[in-house]
Amino acid sequence: MKLRAIVAAGISILALSACVEIKSDAKIASDAKVSFTTTYDVSKIITAMQMTNKGSADDMAKGLSCEKMNEQLTKEYSCKDLGVGKFAVSGSFAGDASHGVTLDADKNQMSVDAVQLFKKVADLNPSKQTADATDAASALMQKGLVPVAADQAAQYKQMGMALTLNVTLPAEVLSVDGVEAKDIKDNTVAVNFIDVAGKDSYVLTSKASKNQIWWKVLKMLGVLLAIAAIVAAVLYLLKRKKTQSPSPVPPVAATVEPITKIDEINDVVNDDTEPVDSPKA
Repeated sequence: MKLRAIVAAGISILALSACVEIKSDAKIASDAKVSFTTTYDVSKIITAMQMTNKGSADDMAKGLSCEKMNEQLTKEYSCKDLGVGKFAVSGSFAGDASHGVTLDADKNQMSVDAVQLFKKVADLNPSKQTADATDAASALMQKGLVPVAADQAAQYKQMGMALTLNVTLPAEVLSVDGVEAKDIKDNTVAVNFIDVAGKDSYVLTSKASKNQIWWKVLKMLGVLLAIAAIVAAVLYLLKRKKTQSPSPVPPVAATVEPITKIDEINDVVNDDTEPVDSPKA
């Protein structure tokens, strides 16, 4: 069976019951560099095909693997097989407006159009893809996955299709699709493109760097150091006061010196008395 027929069979099964999952994780640095990993899972299509035509399923599995993907990838990208009909592509590139990434260094802000970014990280190598692709891999990775048309959302959900992008922004997230951001953990925003069907753009904004966070940390450290200095000063004063307190003087016992001189004896005997004359002979 020709590859075109394999593609047709695969897409036909996909339209009936099988699901495709394309999930990307993209991390954006403060200089707008994007590092990403996109996982493609079409294993359920292949499982469904094996029930009717194992040979065709095997051919399709080969086409949907790193062996085939490496023919399309540039040297900046790498592929890793995760199982039959499941593989992951990783890479990095300098983000710019064409990829939906806009950096305003003067305002310390960054904006990311998730729709445009997903097109970049989910299309393995758009420059080598053509509208008349004749292999299963290229056919399933063609552009046009996003934006999802509003009237397709219900069908995609019923089919079990997943098109998601987790974007980790460089610093504090400010807004998500025009709404003030709240309770964003680790500066990461998850976008389900089927849930936001009908949107041609889905813009996220954030601080471009973590300077503000570090400033808060430094301020907190300053407060803690000030408290520690006050405590140390109080302890020093208490210790100094205790050291300077006079020690109690022990009582001095009275002493009596021995009388040894004869004159002192006479003074004691004749004290306050008149002298007595000796009787005349």
